[in-house]
Amino acid sequence: MSASLSQRISAWFGADRKRRWWVLVLFLAALIVRLNWNLNVHPLGEYIYSDMKGYWGRADSLLDDPFTVREYDAFFPFGTTWLVAAIKWAFGRENFSGIATIYAVFGASIVAASYAIADRIMGARLPWVAPAVGLFLVVYYPLIAIGGYVLSELPFSFCLTLAVLMLIRVVDEGRGRDAWLLGLLLGLGAWVRPQVILSVALIGSFWLVARWVMRGPDNPYAKLRWAHIGYIAVPLVLLLTVSAIRFHVHTQRWGLVSENSSINLVFGRCHNKGIYSRPDGEGHGTIRFSPPPLIQLEAHTERNPDSWIQVRSVWGDHGEPLPDVPGFAIDEFGCTRRACREPGSEIEYRGYIGDGEIHKKIVKACLVRGGLERQAYFTFTHWVMLWKTNLMWPDQANPRPRSTEAREGWRHRQEVWSRIHRGLLMVPALLGLGFVFVARRRPKEALVALNFWALIVITGVWLGGQRFRVPYDPLIVLLAAFSYGVAWEQAVKLWAKFKAKGERG
Repeated sequence: MSASLSQRISAWFGADRKRRWWVLVLFLAALIVRLNWNLNVHPLGEYIYSDMKGYWGRADSLLDDPFTVREYDAFFPFGTTWLVAAIKWAFGRENFSGIATIYAVFGASIVAASYAIADRIMGARLPWVAPAVGLFLVVYYPLIAIGGYVLSELPFSFCLTLAVLMLIRVVDEGRGRDAWLLGLLLGLGAWVRPQVILSVALIGSFWLVARWVMRGPDNPYAKLRWAHIGYIAVPLVLLLTVSAIRFHVHTQRWGLVSENSSINLVFGRCHNKGIYSRPDGEGHGTIRFSPPPLIQLEAHTERNPDSWIQVRSVWGDHGEPLPDVPGFAIDEFGCTRRACREPGSEIEYRGYIGDGEIHKKIVKACLVRGGLERQAYFTFTHWVMLWKTNLMWPDQANPRPRSTEAREGWRHRQEVWSRIHRGLLMVPALLGLGFVFVARRRPKEALVALNFWALIVITGVWLGGQRFRVPYDPLIVLLAAFSYGVAWEQAVKLWAKFKAKGERG
């Protein structure tokens, strides 16, 4: 049996020696880096607080009593809670090494998958692009850092990146098993962060348009057929159905995965610093949420009063009078800690923190009070916040290391890598969004770009920040590398023309 297994492994590597050896080497290199980080440099078990403590505690509650109905369990997406509970069940309740190892495997798999995507797209034309992507991601600090916390970002990035790889494989080879895996990864990704559904919608719509516009023998998506759409849909729909049933059991309301999108929409359309929900006599207690990117934006405003990016909350802008909203009693909600006419005010109401009806009223008031110009400004601000005015939480405000030097170390790394991202990746990645418009010539690059478009839409409507961007960073690195690759190809062509012209002259 061992000899047969050895032969099969050798045959697997021999079938595509270069790509598969690179995948293995990059995976192992990334795994070593992340295991050292999660176990030694930044032990994951020492950072169980705030959001991380929430996931850890909900996983314990799930294991203690998996059939208890809790309304609040439907507020957050449940995929990460179930993942942590499964790891606790397999390795022990307080076995932090187990979850640290699993998260390290996720991070290493992202690196290997990113290399494979780049190699399939540009390996034949520019063989240096894929190794450059892989080696860069091995040491890419933001992904290493987010993998050192029990959060949803890394599992989501794992599902998203591997789903893109499966999609490229389907387009390349038309194999049904890759389509099945794609649907499974998308469904699991939706359990972790439902925003992946927008990627599904954009890519599905794009495929329908491309199928009609590019019909004929030169259709680059010819191998992605209706049968594959069925293969993708079966596991995706099944997992979303399970999610919807779970949602209904916990809340007696209908929904898909979670209820926290409406409160995030309040933050995005009002730019308030926080929301308090107060006891309402129906079993709901006091809960407060505040978005770190807006808190950091307020600090940026105070440090840079002349900056072109400012806090401009619709609840008040440096004492500016704001119009009343017809049909909406503004006094129905109060503000705490600061007056409503100061930036960064906190909204307060009696009721459940996930009450979408209350959130809709607040959003409606903010849309009317702010007007089109201010809402457009909010959207633009969200895009700026993907790269500037904030650092990735929790590193940005990490309270756990005992020494001030250690705390500042995490923050300093984030500052350095923020500058690297802005200087090296941001502009070429944004240019890479244009691959969608030249899909006939760059068909697979366009599929990668559509996921970045999904991030742009989501952050534009809801809220931006570096933590929102980091799960998409593998795809952003890919798009930047593709843009560099295209620029290199064009430079080589121009040099060849210039050289030929010189020889003729």
